[in-house]
Amino acid sequence: MLVVDSVVAGLVAAFGLLIVVTSALAWSDAALVLALSVPLAWRRTFPVLAGAVVAAAAFGHLAVSSDMSPVAPVAVPVAVYALAAYAPRPWANIALVVAVTGGALAGISFFGRYEGRTLFDTVSSAMMVALFVGGVWAFGRLRGLRVREMEALTERNRLLEVERLKEAELAATQERTASRGRCTTSWRIRSLRSLRRQTVSVRSVGRPECCGHRTHDDLGSGSTGVDRHAIASVGAEGGCAA
Repeated sequence: MLVVDSVVAGLVAAFGLLIVVTSALAWSDAALVLALSVPLAWRRTFPVLAGAVVAAAAFGHLAVSSDMSPVAPVAVPVAVYALAAYAPRPWANIALVVAVTGGALAGISFFGRYEGRTLFDTVSSAMMVALFVGGVWAFGRLRGLRVREMEALTERNRLLEVERLKEAELAATQERTASRGRCTTSWRIRSLRSLRRQTVSVRSVGRPECCGHRTHDDLGSGSTGVDRHAIASVGAEGGCAA
């Protein structure tokens, strides 16, 4: 952007200096050409500063000279357009008032002093120049609104993308937390089952009636040794899994 504006400013300055040299104008005219054209290099990066310098040069030109500078019809509208498009709203509104006032004065100074022109002609010239500058400002303002709208849409899309990424990250975190919770619950269940099996096994081993020890208390007096041996064998084969 700065490179393009610098090229435009360089072309305008070269054009004005060429006219100054070929028309044998004074060096003050060359300085005026530079003052009107060089600030155009910063018309989008520093629009207020560039517009202020161009406005000061243009009003100074109106005050000291009755001949229009060769670059004024280009530099002034470009600066007004840049102020309306890229400057903050208060400065853009101030630029409109200054531009319309300067355009009216330029119409009176440069187009209203010819011999034979009436007051109506002078006023008409002032109004036409002022309307032209105001129209340039209006086009610049529309351009600025479009630029700001595009910037707002871009920022909105960026915020939506950031929000989407945050939501995806939050969902992944919740999924990891849930998976970790399921693993912990499963591990606890397995631990409880293992503990229960161990407890049951210990209790089974500690019961006196298990594994064939029911020989003297539970068996009747009429039982034989074969019966006792069978009961002990059944208890051993069953693993005391009662």
